[in-house]
Amino acid sequence: MSYPWLDATDDDEPLASDQPPTESLPKQLRKMMEAARKKAEEAEKRAAELEAKLHQREVVETIKGMGLPEKVAKFVPAGADVNEWLKEHGDVFGWKPNAAPEEQSTAESSSGAIANATPETVDAMQRIAGATTSAMPEMSAIERQMAALNSPDLTEEKLLRMINGEELV
Repeated sequence: MSYPWLDATDDDEPLASDQPPTESLPKQLRKMMEAARKKAEEAEKRAAELEAKLHQREVVETIKGMGLPEKVAKFVPAGADVNEWLKEHGDVFGWKPNAAPEEQSTAESSSGAIANATPETVDAMQRIAGATTSAMPEMSAIERQMAALNSPDLTEEKLLRMINGEELV
């Protein structure tokens, strides 16, 4: 019975341990340990750099998401929780903890523009802003007819009346 791992051709090659060492074994091990230590230090250094860049990117994205300018991220200390830091120092940048990002940008732009405005003026400006965002243009007759045709409430009777001009939309 023959076993592949006992093949006679493998015995022809000299083993590394059969060759006389050019250096002592402890010296070789020290060199290998030093090389491994250098690689580990380089890997740790690179990991720390990448971690710092990732943290900075997360800070910038969080700051942007809260409606503040990207430049505010420079002031957040490394390793600090952005949300907690903003709760403590956000008022310096015009940030309100419970305000939506749209309100933040409105507050920033309006704080400088109408800092000296009277309360009546501010109230009027807010009413105008509310009216312009909620106002819808009036639909034309054709648009009303198309909306009626696309309505899920359209019955065959209504359609026939629309065709005959009996029911105007």
